[in-house]
Amino acid sequence: MSLNGISGLSTKQLKQNAKLRIVEAKRRGKNVAGDGTITGSVDSTKPYYRGAGILDKSLLATVYTNNTVTTQTHSSGLVSGRPWVTVPPAPTYAVAATRSVMNEGESATFTISTSLVSDGTTLYWGNTSDNLTNSRLTPSPGTVTINSNTASLTITVSADSADQSGAQKLRIGLYTDSGRTSLVATSDPDVTVADTSVFTYFEQQLSGGTYMIFDQTISTYRVQSIVTNFNGNPTHGSYIKVNGTLIAGDQQGNAPDGVNTNLAPFQMTRGHTITIINPSTGTNRSGFPKCYDTYGNPSLGTSIAADIQAAATNDIIIIGTYDATSVTTAFRNALTNYCGDTAYTNTWSQIRTSHMFLGKRNSTP
Repeated sequence: MSLNGISGLSTKQLKQNAKLRIVEAKRRGKNVAGDGTITGSVDSTKPYYRGAGILDKSLLATVYTNNTVTTQTHSSGLVSGRPWVTVPPAPTYAVAATRSVMNEGESATFTISTSLVSDGTTLYWGNTSDNLTNSRLTPSPGTVTINSNTASLTITVSADSADQSGAQKLRIGLYTDSGRTSLVATSDPDVTVADTSVFTYFEQQLSGGTYMIFDQTISTYRVQSIVTNFNGNPTHGSYIKVNGTLIAGDQQGNAPDGVNTNLAPFQMTRGHTITIINPSTGTNRSGFPKCYDTYGNPSLGTSIAADIQAAATNDIIIIGTYDATSVTTAFRNALTNYCGDTAYTNTWSQIRTSHMFLGKRNSTP
């Protein structure tokens, strides 16, 4: 390619424009390659940098149109040589949170500060957090109007019943375009949203009668379960799901909600089925699920207690039943001591009681 890529251009107008672009780029401290390619951003430390670094082509005495010289006039008069003008300062944008910590259900206010932005200018804001969804924000991402180079935005984060396994972050991005592609500022500091609706445990039991349905979110995982017994209607259809995946079922046919338990990879038989989930992966710990016929052998409640005790801190413990059960003192104590279940104290032996539990292994040794 010719030097700077200029001499090979087809018209004098293109050559003039190319030369002016290269000179202007150098005065702005950008990089100009041997083929004329311009890269980099403005850099005032470069040797060629000049504060008056923008060429006002309308003030040139002559310009080319294709290959013809055109003489120009201008209301303020033409300038001899190349009329360089000072680069106007660019607008600035900043978003500052007025608090760094909040609880679910509370609000945080963000102060938007700008410079060189005209009154009435519309800016656009969005949620740039990677773990807090727009559905929990009021208002939803929208616009703010700048007046006297400032604006204010108050956002409420709704409380929910899900356990997020720790704090979430509220972070606001400010954009100059409605498509939110031109990001000009991000809120500082991040606002930590404390999880004040931490799921602790859920237990339900029903002697005889009908079936029970369970649907809860724990450590970001949705756990669904149905338990049935032979005194209920229907008499089968127990299952356990995690995030929509069927992991255990009595494999007797459709559950009351239509789930085909025949598709379950693990068969729930009479008594209690327990599985322990790794909260980091959402998968069963090795050796689980397990089924214990606590109706035929009530002492197996001790085995369930041992499984609960052996689980790692924060492991998710899911227990469901099919047909008939027993809950021994050892079983009950494990739910209390290792999962914090203080609402229930009763035990029973060899009766048709549907029983379900969901909780996390606490740090009690």
